[in-house]
Amino acid sequence: MHPDTVNSPLLLGALLLIYGSGSLLNLSILTTYARHAPSLLKTRLDRITAALIAICFVWSLGRSTIEILIATNKSTQSDRVAACFTSIVMSFIFAFNFILAMERYFSIKDINGKPFYKAVYVALALCVAALLGIFATSTAADGIRPDSKPQAMIWDAIASVGFLGASTGMVALYIATYRFTTRMFDESPRTVAYFVKQPPPPPPVAVTIVATSDSNASGTPTSSPHPRAAPRFELNRLPASTASRILDAEQLEHVRIKAEKQLLVNCIIMSAGLIVCYAPIFFYQIVHAFLGINTVNEEKTPQGGDVFYVFGCVAVALDVLLTPGLVLYFRRDVRKRVYVWGSS
Repeated sequence: MHPDTVNSPLLLGALLLIYGSGSLLNLSILTTYARHAPSLLKTRLDRITAALIAICFVWSLGRSTIEILIATNKSTQSDRVAACFTSIVMSFIFAFNFILAMERYFSIKDINGKPFYKAVYVALALCVAALLGIFATSTAADGIRPDSKPQAMIWDAIASVGFLGASTGMVALYIATYRFTTRMFDESPRTVAYFVKQPPPPPPVAVTIVATSDSNASGTPTSSPHPRAAPRFELNRLPASTASRILDAEQLEHVRIKAEKQLLVNCIIMSAGLIVCYAPIFFYQIVHAFLGINTVNEEKTPQGGDVFYVFGCVAVALDVLLTPGLVLYFRRDVRKRVYVWGSS
């Protein structure tokens, strides 16, 4: 890769814009959590989400500072402190995204996840210690991967386990969450009410029931309705309890289908976010590792490698906007209170 690619003004400007915007957005959400802690931090899932926002804030603020230092020639992308910071924060992002997926699954199955969380925390601590040792003894020409071969091999192992392990684990957990939830719907259909907003009660006069000519004496249909030949019976002529039961029966399946679709979309979004943002730079580094490329001055960079590196850097940066964006999308209570959304 050519050195000018790493330090190009266009790339630095784009990264600074993204990281700067991410700093403001994540700070705004963190401030919202702090101001409304009693109502927004009730559960472990809430606290994990807030921790992930805090990590994104540190990540965006730190990278904003690094990009400014690079742009003003007071630092370079190969600064080992910047490279160490990048790798450590990525490790935290992978770990806490995985913990978030675990908590969603454990909470719905009512499982005590503390032993699993402790295992992730121990693994994270070991990764951080290893990364500190790696970058204390090696530079990193591209700002991410160390140049020295032994350190690069250790880094490759940590990155592979971290990214592939977190991504695979997240996908598996969200699939398991979706399957378990739909099984709950099958066994107890009324559990749908816990996953979707309940619809308002229907007006008593506007709704009608269509009956066929085979209706019994009470006016209740005894066969499938025929819309052209059937007389109509207004719902308000039925007792309130009977009308409610009929409406429940008619609406329950529709609500269930809607809930399952919503749950599936949410699981896909949560799984795809981490993969989309970090897969490009991860595969770029792995390809370079197989080709034996350790510095930006190597002439063996494949054609298009510079473009792929730029794309990977921008994709990683976009996570500081994507993660808070997903929090605002899924958490209506946060969205209503956060400052950038115009609330007090």
